Amino acid sequence: MNSKSHLVLNVVILGVIFILLYFLFGWNILNLNLVHLIIAVYIFSNLPDIDNAKSKMSKTFFIFYIVLGLFGISNLFSANILVGLLQIAVALILGYYHNVVAEDSKQHRKFPHTFTFGVFTSFILWFFTSFAIFLIGLLCFILHIIADNHIHNALKRDIRFWTNLLRKNSLVR
Repeated sequence: MNSKSHLVLNVVILGVIFILLYFLFGWNILNLNLVHLIIAVYIFSNLPDIDNAKSKMSKTFFIFYIVLGLFGISNLFSANILVGLLQIAVALILGYYHNVVAEDSKQHRKFPHTFTFGVFTSFILWFFTSFAIFLIGLLCFILHIIADNHIHNALKRDIRFWTNLLRKNSLVR
């Protein structure tokens, strides 16, 4: 599926879920911060494709770490030198990591196409927004994996990731 297809599918499914929540429990999702909601749906509907160098999410991410680096440079010339250095460091690390991970092929599905990556990034979203936005972002991410028919491979990668991590920490032999 392409970026627009993932986004449309997620918006339709979320619309149905929001309507059901409203009629069953009286929960009005529109009481949430709509800017956070729209940004979360856009980003998390396409986030797994960040490992494809030609995806819309890769291009969005590229703009993000360039802007973050520019904010860092601007902070170097103000009283926030430490914040500026931190922003520049994070921008460089993200840029380097993205350059290493992203590739232009159909075989691009790597760690960003795992549930572990979705949960980690959703927790970051929760830190900056709310629990409801966290759940919506995570749902959008999971719907992307399902729409790509990638559940089995995502679970295999998750198991491999956690097994390797626990082995390195001597928790599993």
